[in-house]
Amino acid sequence: MNITKAVALVLTMLLSTAHTACADDSQPQANHVGLFGQQPGEPGFVRLFNGTDLDGWSGQPDCWTVRDGAIESTGKGKARNWLIHQGLAPADFELRLQFRFQKGNSGVQVRSKDIGDWQVRGYQVEIANHDVMGLWHHSLMSPDEPIQKTRKHLATAGQRVLIRKDATKTVDLFGSPEHIQSNCHDGEWNELVVIARGPRLIQKINGVVFSDLTDHQTGFASRAGVIAFQDHGKGTIAAFRNIRIRSFDAESTTSQDKATQFGADRTSSVTTEEPAK
Repeated sequence: MNITKAVALVLTMLLSTAHTACADDSQPQANHVGLFGQQPGEPGFVRLFNGTDLDGWSGQPDCWTVRDGAIESTGKGKARNWLIHQGLAPADFELRLQFRFQKGNSGVQVRSKDIGDWQVRGYQVEIANHDVMGLWHHSLMSPDEPIQKTRKHLATAGQRVLIRKDATKTVDLFGSPEHIQSNCHDGEWNELVVIARGPRLIQKINGVVFSDLTDHQTGFASRAGVIAFQDHGKGTIAAFRNIRIRSFDAESTTSQDKATQFGADRTSSVTTEEPAK
């Protein structure tokens, strides 16, 4: 498949709806799909950020800006809010970006739901100091609801986790959390890769797998949704740049699903069974 056809495939499979969006939804923009051409040197990848403004994104006014070619939270948010990419609800994909965390708490949302007022519920890659990196988190879960509370920590660094339909969980330890987390560098630019295929979500930082989640839980598992960045408020400063994505076609996804039964590619590990709480 040549590059032109690959980009066309991405556009065909990723675009669910397309509409104009900007940082405060108040100014018309030239771009109507939130995509900004193919990524040089990465066949099949298209850019989700133009490097100059927030065209294609929607966020709470004064909470997000573009500085030196990167999207950055301003630190002015008084409560948690999200900057939401517009026009896409990707299902099976590989997302690549660079992030730099300075203070507060942030995150990268995938396969999530825009519930209005710049709030997003769903899968989140934690963005914070290195010693908490690797967390797969389900944002906006109620601590007062027992089932929802169990989804606050879906998987952590060094874990390969299977969550079944009934919320029971198998946790497989594939590496030392401290050793894995040492590959994320505080205050510096890091490369994040998120791979989503079928029920499986993998996060890698600087080329190292941090955690691996397979989620089937009834009522909570999601196979498609928005991409967004979180500002947890109270002075959070985090930046994101070089944001690009490619779609996996149906044939490759089907093949991968067959090959991703839990433990099919595990290394030496320790396994525990956790019931729903």
